[in-house]
Amino acid sequence: MQEEVENRTLTLVVSGTKFTGRLMKAAITKYLAHRKEKKLQKQRSRDAPVKPQGKQTVKQL
Repeated sequence: MQEEVENRTLTLVVSGTKFTGRLMKAAITKYLAHRKEKKLQKQRSRDAPVKPQGKQTVKQL
């Protein structure tokens, strides 16, 4: 009886560890994808042409 309880407890702990590991892996993957997207957005905004404001010469138009 005691051995059966110990086996079930051990199985529960191992299952919980696997679940936590998979969850952690998924969270890290999503975080890295988010960082990559933010980096690309920042780079795109930097490469966008600048619209002049205020007074402009005929040459600038």
